[in-house]
Amino acid sequence: MSRLNRESGYTSRIITRQITVVIGISLVLFFLGILGLLLLNTKKLIDQVKEEIPFSVYLIDQTTPFEINEIRNNLELDPAIKNLRFVSKEQAAKEFAEVIGEDFIDFLGHNPLQSSFEIQFYSSFVSIDSLEMKKSELLGLFPPVGEIVYNKTVLSILDNNFIKVIFVLALLAGVFLFFTTVMISTTVKLSIYSKRIVIKTMQLVGATKSFIRKPFITRNLWLGLIASLLAIIALVVLIVFLTRSFPGLNLIPNYFEAAILLITLPTISILITGISSLWTTNHYLGIKTEEAYKF
Repeated sequence: MSRLNRESGYTSRIITRQITVVIGISLVLFFLGILGLLLLNTKKLIDQVKEEIPFSVYLIDQTTPFEINEIRNNLELDPAIKNLRFVSKEQAAKEFAEVIGEDFIDFLGHNPLQSSFEIQFYSSFVSIDSLEMKKSELLGLFPPVGEIVYNKTVLSILDNNFIKVIFVLALLAGVFLFFTTVMISTTVKLSIYSKRIVIKTMQLVGATKSFIRKPFITRNLWLGLIASLLAIIALVVLIVFLTRSFPGLNLIPNYFEAAILLITLPTISILITGISSLWTTNHYLGIKTEEAYKF
């Protein structure tokens, strides 16, 4: 009966140790995934703001319908344009009157506003250099274009802050990845450390190094894979919870990028656990038998 109790206790300790390894690895991978998600959404947020910056092409009053159609056809062929809207003088006056709450034309006696094309570009095109080139191009091609206006100050601030934010987040990701590597490696080493005497015993009875290494590496690879799957599940649950709690919050900017993030977690886990298991097992295989009892 005592033998059964000892075997049961030994099995229980093994299971507890393995659960501890899985939980430790999954926690660090989960926080690494949150950081990656934050990095993706920072880029998405800045891209959205860039795409909301209006690029207004104002036309002179003498512009004919033929010239308006010619400009529209040219702009519709531009792959960099996400949204294009023509606003006539009358529509501009109506929209402005709604904003200020009164009919300003009755007060002024005429409509001073101009017809315009309101353009929104894809974020990949939105930069001061690109918009300045587009501005020069339109002013040179179409004489009816009287003025082109966009908020250069806001764009400049976005570009400068984007570089700073991405740099800081990338630096944090690098630091956290380093600590993730250290923590996972330490967790794996501790789990193998408890088996150092078993390793030396197997070696003394004639087992080859590859035979001894295989179960340790295989087990830890499986533990790393299970931990990464738990981290992914926790990350998905967090995304679903936040999305349902805040309907306007879209945490998945791009399914391809999200897939890469989710694939990266098990890849990191398997690589670190595999390399750590190989290195640690080789370490204990290389020490003298009496040294195993000194730790």
